[in-house]
Amino acid sequence: MKNTFNREFNANDSTSGLQLLHLSPQPDTSFLPSDWRENDLEFYLQEASSNPLTIDRIRTPIVERIRDIEEYDGVVIGGASHNVRDNLSFFKDIQSSVREAIDKKIPVLGFCLGHQLMGHEFGATIEKGRYGPEIGIVDIQKTQSGQMNDLLLHLPDHFESCSNHADVVTRLPAGSTELAHNAYANQIVEYAPNTWGVQFHPERRKRTMRTIYQTKLEGEERRQTLDKLRTLDLSVSRGILQNYISTVRNQHLYSVLLTP
Repeated sequence: MKNTFNREFNANDSTSGLQLLHLSPQPDTSFLPSDWRENDLEFYLQEASSNPLTIDRIRTPIVERIRDIEEYDGVVIGGASHNVRDNLSFFKDIQSSVREAIDKKIPVLGFCLGHQLMGHEFGATIEKGRYGPEIGIVDIQKTQSGQMNDLLLHLPDHFESCSNHADVVTRLPAGSTELAHNAYANQIVEYAPNTWGVQFHPERRKRTMRTIYQTKLEGEERRQTLDKLRTLDLSVSRGILQNYISTVRNQHLYSVLLTP
């Protein structure tokens, strides 16, 4: 299933040979056209890279733990309609892969459920949001730590993005750092060095979020949200993916330089 990993280095080709693992928690996307399902994250990761990436997508439930995670330069975890309290068996497969990636110093980035699964593995508290589901266009504010973190490099202190979740990370484990928040804390968290969780959805296309909002919202709230989505510049929050790819690339170059 895996491609042979190319470790050849070309100084003028800084993303040559990059290989990512996309762990998909098998979201319920039956209401989306088949060619849209789960393509958004990979589309924008490719867009963020100056050269084509190799992305291996593994849908869950995962039959067995991934044994060769060291072949990858980065690991990304998508969102899903599940929540951590579902305690599905394959959650442990994902969490074990995250642990192994951290041990190998492989950068990890999780979105929505991916963020919460990472937090749960490290000991965070995951609960229903006290203000109810956060569905729509949200304002995100960097913390002081976020202003100095590589994942948010060049992003403004305040920016907007799309959101669609009911659960939130309410208490962080020791060693984790909140990088951004709004009315809900922990919108972006660094759980370990180069290991990030993002609660909102900078990785989704407008057409995907439009379908979700049309399905989940009603009346004036739906109209206002769709109007705001129409003019929203999502390229700002997608800077998160660009910064993640930069981190992956830098780690890749470092490993190449250390290879005899």
